[in-house]
Amino acid sequence: MPTEAPRSPGRPWLAGCAVHTENAPRAEVKINGCPFLALLDSGSVVSLVRTSILPPRTETKTKLPITCVHGDTREVPARRVDVGLVRDLPVPVLLGRDWPGFDRLLASVTQPASPARNRPTKKPSRKARRRPVLLASDSPRGGESPRGFSREQHEDDRLKHCWAQVRVAEGKELQPAPHPTPHFIVENGLLYCVAQRRGEEKTLLVVPRSKAVIEIAHAHPMAGHLGAQNTVQGLRDRFHWPGLEAEVRRFCQACPTCQRTSPRTPSPSPLIPLPIIEVPFERIGMDLVGPLPKSARGHKHILVIVDYATRYPEAIPLRKATTKAIAQELFTLFSRVGIPSQILTDQGTPFMSRMMADVCKLLKVQQLRTTVYHPQTDGLVQRFNQTLKQMLRRVAAEDKRDWDQMLPYVLFGIREIPQASTGFTPFELLFGRQPRGLLDVT
Repeated sequence: MPTEAPRSPGRPWLAGCAVHTENAPRAEVKINGCPFLALLDSGSVVSLVRTSILPPRTETKTKLPITCVHGDTREVPARRVDVGLVRDLPVPVLLGRDWPGFDRLLASVTQPASPARNRPTKKPSRKARRRPVLLASDSPRGGESPRGFSREQHEDDRLKHCWAQVRVAEGKELQPAPHPTPHFIVENGLLYCVAQRRGEEKTLLVVPRSKAVIEIAHAHPMAGHLGAQNTVQGLRDRFHWPGLEAEVRRFCQACPTCQRTSPRTPSPSPLIPLPIIEVPFERIGMDLVGPLPKSARGHKHILVIVDYATRYPEAIPLRKATTKAIAQELFTLFSRVGIPSQILTDQGTPFMSRMMADVCKLLKVQQLRTTVYHPQTDGLVQRFNQTLKQMLRRVAAEDKRDWDQMLPYVLFGIREIPQASTGFTPFELLFGRQPRGLLDVT
């Protein structure tokens, strides 16, 4: 029953409860010679008395402000002993922390019921569940003494092979030196593992009950719920048990706090491999590059076309990036290499127009479009765009207005070089022969 009054300079102010118990502590008090069972409330800074248990002629000249659990504050009559009078108090007497000797009285009432093993197990309250666990143990009796810890080491089935590999016991060598690393020793009845950690030989305690140690190393406030790798590093420098790393990773993956607070990003969808095209110019990729610096002949854009079967590139300069200009250049190209079955483009305006749809419908060409803001679908053309722009930037460094005249020469250089994906030159795959280039003439 929180009854803390507002802060005031003339009255001491305390906050919080000193003891949290499932059964409220009570003590017997006498008022005017009549015995009453008083409730000891360490969360209250004032003592309260029900009005009905006092004589009717009790004078109350002052008021005592109290704050209830709901947050509302009200004033109740007070006597010279600074006890608040509450008409609807649930208990006859409530002793707060202002009562003389309250701490000794509370300790005498709560200490006899302190052993946890004599009380039945109950579901912890919400407030108790919120408190951080400072120390943890798998059993109430675990780790009471080194002798008990040694007994648990012997009883743990996971450590049987560790006991069988003991090299030194209480300073006596059971097997001749030198001892391999790691190896096991026994000191003061406890099993240790001697291992190398970052170039230094360390003696690590072998733990039979690893869950409590992992909880301290990971979930304790001083551990900070670090990741599995950091938790493993901290434990490996001090302890050892079989399967330490795997057990720590399972514990960290199942930690509810880490699951609620970890920044989880959805995994990307798996890549769908593009089909292998075997017929030249059966599928082509198409894209626009520009606007570029206007050339002397008025060209500002480049229509880039790459054959998926042979990697044979085409780059056609355009004055305007319109569907009509693109359609005219496509008919010129198709007159030389044939009409493709599929055309892969992005969702640019010239490629999404009704005129382009009519051209593809007339020629019975299937239009394939990439996902919005996902140019990786047409990665072959996108990568060629970078190569083309880089080569034009280098060959047209002196006069940037003649880049359109450099296109045929740049394309020939690309066509006669073997491609890493095919192992052949695009010219050879399309025409069936090696071109006679500048090196042959030289």
